[in-house]
Amino acid sequence: MRVGLFVRDLSDGFSISQSYSSKLFTTWVNILHAELPQLFPFPSQDAVYRAMPSSFKKYPTTRIILDCTEIFIEVPSTMLAQSQTWSNYKHHDTYKVLVGVAPTGNVTFVSELWGGRASDKKITLKSGELNFLEPGDNVMADRGFEIADILPSGVTLNIPPFKGNAAQLTAEQVQNTMDIASVRIYDERAIGRIKNYHILDGIIPLSLSHIANQIFTVIAYLTCFLPPLVAPGKEE
Repeated sequence: MRVGLFVRDLSDGFSISQSYSSKLFTTWVNILHAELPQLFPFPSQDAVYRAMPSSFKKYPTTRIILDCTEIFIEVPSTMLAQSQTWSNYKHHDTYKVLVGVAPTGNVTFVSELWGGRASDKKITLKSGELNFLEPGDNVMADRGFEIADILPSGVTLNIPPFKGNAAQLTAEQVQNTMDIASVRIYDERAIGRIKNYHILDGIIPLSLSHIANQIFTVIAYLTCFLPPLVAPGKEE
């Protein structure tokens, strides 16, 4: 997965049949998919707050940073599937997934893959991520994450301000946007670590569609073995 080899490449490299190579790959991906999330359970509120980097001093109750990312897939064979996977944002058929990151930059939540047509709000609601949140928590997200109305009681949303009907943002709103962007970058970098696995570089073939969800989840949690993007209690 790291170097982007597919089943046919593995079978050629190890002089084994493609069917056997496929069975080995599927078996180990499923094992890792079951085990890795157990090694990195969703951290408690206290654990997140105690490890809060100083760069979050303006946002000390941030529990998780949410963002969705998309990966290109081969065009599905049925019109119904195509209608579900077509992404107007990417202008391509995609899988879309919600990734949650702690303020330190470690991945703490990965949803199942959805078709690219699904909205950020729908994926967030259906993913089960909201069940982990507690009163006093703050969720940080991008401007398009309009999920304030589905958050649990006592949980707040922190997104960059909208211009609305105003001609432009106020100086305070501009500064707030910059402040949020300066810490949301850790979420972008965490997703960047995931995308460094070259199996996600191109177009995921239909032959891997049955295991694509497991592949992405495994890759996401493998990045948790890397050093935190921000050391607890410190700046980047």
